[in-house]
Amino acid sequence: MPITPEHVGRTYPPAAPYIVSHAKIAEFAQALRDDNPAYFGDTPVAPPTFAAVIAAQAWEALFGDPELDLALNRTMHADQGFTYRRPSCRATPSWRPSASRRSATAATSTWSPSSSTSPSTARASARRARNSCTRGERPMPEFTVGQELPELRVPVTRSTVVRYSGASTDFNEIHFSDRHARAIGLPGVVAHGMWTMGAGLKVVTDAVGDPSRVLSYFVRFTRPVLVPDTDEGAEVIYSAKVTEIAEGVAKIAITATCGDEAVLGAARAEVSVV
Repeated sequence: MPITPEHVGRTYPPAAPYIVSHAKIAEFAQALRDDNPAYFGDTPVAPPTFAAVIAAQAWEALFGDPELDLALNRTMHADQGFTYRRPSCRATPSWRPSASRRSATAATSTWSPSSSTSPSTARASARRARNSCTRGERPMPEFTVGQELPELRVPVTRSTVVRYSGASTDFNEIHFSDRHARAIGLPGVVAHGMWTMGAGLKVVTDAVGDPSRVLSYFVRFTRPVLVPDTDEGAEVIYSAKVTEIAEGVAKIAITATCGDEAVLGAARAEVSVV
């Protein structure tokens, strides 16, 4: 049976608590080709898009619902957003994921202990929590409106997408099998949209130093990144520009291209600058 408006509001039992280990954080960061020191060592902070790993535990119940007959390789991931109420540091060793029909159709996730929290309150809470996780990295740089951040070039090969499949637990065959990708009309293997999103945030976190300064992150997936079966693979080029600074928060617009084609749209992040 296809999804209908009658299914809106259906919820599923929470999955088991997810224990976040130092090794898992490092594995995920390496799959993103992100060497930020905050992701390694004795008190690591998880990359901001690590929240997708938690969400994947909840999706299992959703995609396993026989009434919906959903298949991951036939599901279009249109966009993704995260709002961070607190950093994922050692002080928060586990999360209990849950899923609902609403979250499945909205294609936007909010990682939050309270969905009713106002944006300004959430930002203040995130700043307080960040202070408990700070690693004392380099000082926050001075941002100005209109400032362009250093360009970032990230290679992606078949090995990259296989590694990300394992780190993220997203084993959709279109990310490592040409046969499965072509069966749904793709020219070949494509990178995970979440890899493209996660790898791109490095253009911001490299500038701010401390990933726990990220307060929110949103992208639209406009075009998949085709990953040819060659040693070179493909290359995604990211750039970013500060568009607004107010109340201690900098808003940053991000662009991502591969082969002169935009692969992310409306990508933006908010970071604490105080």
